[in-house]
Amino acid sequence: MPSHFGSSGIPDAWSSKLSIWLLPGIGAGLYLLLTIVSKFPHTFNFPWAVTEENAERQYLIGRTMVISLKAELIWLFAYIEFSTIQVAMGKSNGLGKAFLPITLIIVFGTIVICLVKGYKAR
Repeated sequence: MPSHFGSSGIPDAWSSKLSIWLLPGIGAGLYLLLTIVSKFPHTFNFPWAVTEENAERQYLIGRTMVISLKAELIWLFAYIEFSTIQVAMGKSNGLGKAFLPITLIIVFGTIVICLVKGYKAR
């Protein structure tokens, strides 16, 4: 089973079949952690002052960002797991060259959009 993919999307390390359970385990842990974190937006570190007037909007935007990133990470992990199985079965060569740039655009795009919305809601 491929255990690591290089920046080009091609596997560059291999491990036992048991490693197939690692990513779902990490994904479940992250899902649980981000679900708990999203329940406490007042603990988030905002780059601007949160006042009584803007707190509700800021907390909503913060929760939206965490929930969106959680969904993106779960889909990302599902795709990596699917691709890992496809490579192990000889049906694919890797994740594809576009995987890393697309992933970075989606994740950082979500963060930037939420930061801009939060800035406007100050």
